[in-house]
Amino acid sequence: MWIKRRNLKNLKKRKNKTNKSHIYNPIENNYIKKTKSPTRKRDIEEVTVFAPENFSIINNPDELSKFFDEIKYYIKNHKDNKVTIYFDLSKIKDVTIDAIMYLLALIKNLQNIGLAKHTFRGNLPQNEIALEKFKESGFLDFVNSRVQKVNANANKITIRTGQSNDSKVLKEICDFVIEKANCTRKNTKFLYPLMAEMMYNTYEHAYDGKSYTIKNWYIYVECENNLIKTTFLDTGLGIPSTLRKRFKETLFGEQEGKLLESALNGEFRSKTKLAYRNNGLPTIKNYAIKKEILNLHLLSNKAYCFIDDDAKISAKEMKNKIMGTIFYWELDINGMRG
Repeated sequence: MWIKRRNLKNLKKRKNKTNKSHIYNPIENNYIKKTKSPTRKRDIEEVTVFAPENFSIINNPDELSKFFDEIKYYIKNHKDNKVTIYFDLSKIKDVTIDAIMYLLALIKNLQNIGLAKHTFRGNLPQNEIALEKFKESGFLDFVNSRVQKVNANANKITIRTGQSNDSKVLKEICDFVIEKANCTRKNTKFLYPLMAEMMYNTYEHAYDGKSYTIKNWYIYVECENNLIKTTFLDTGLGIPSTLRKRFKETLFGEQEGKLLESALNGEFRSKTKLAYRNNGLPTIKNYAIKKEILNLHLLSNKAYCFIDDDAKISAKEMKNKIMGTIFYWELDINGMRG
């Protein structure tokens, strides 16, 4: 009789747990839907995450930041339960590499916080162009998939990841640029320190050691229409979070877009207060002013800065936060041959 009462009590607890309403989420839940109720002994909850048609952070930052934030909020509030997340990417029509890289970084971070407790599954876009983008990006090299991988594309360096400076990756990218632009190493001498600085800053300053994220950077390079396009990102604290704020800015608040623009313009913002710091962003801006790099986009947390062909900075505030930093720039092959 005691065993029977105990089993009934446990059954009642499981049913109550199953019928609980969704956790509080400060972001309206548009992308996450529960697909199954927990029926196994360990109450594994299964949800489906629907990616938007325009899967691009650069071109669709507000919708993508909301999409990724909802996933992170959901996982953070289910730390004690096993969760199976199914990424439904089937409706994607337009995609850029930054969103693919960020999705990959997010999955790796969520696996880290779950200590292999959570399970991630999914499908790929039905749109042929979007599907080819996923395949050629190298995304399938980082996940278990039955989808047949494509052969290496001579016009692309697939997604690379690492911690701190990686001289092999840096040399590979510089050699790629030299080959595609048919130029000398002298024409690419600025690229090596530029990317090395980004890699170093990611490991040393982008992470606080307390968050669940892995201290990794991700980079991808492709040659298309006489342009060499590079995307670099991390999922750390974000540049605005590491900048030194003035008293008035701390007291009354300051838009992150304005803070990032201030750092690009060379205003001293380093929290370390060391004289040799705070040079990275102004240096990148100078490369854009001299038109050594073109079409520079910089996204970090809620800040979005773009430097146009006239070297004018356009800064704006996004509605939702993209945790981390994304750099995107282009090199003109014809201009490098001069």
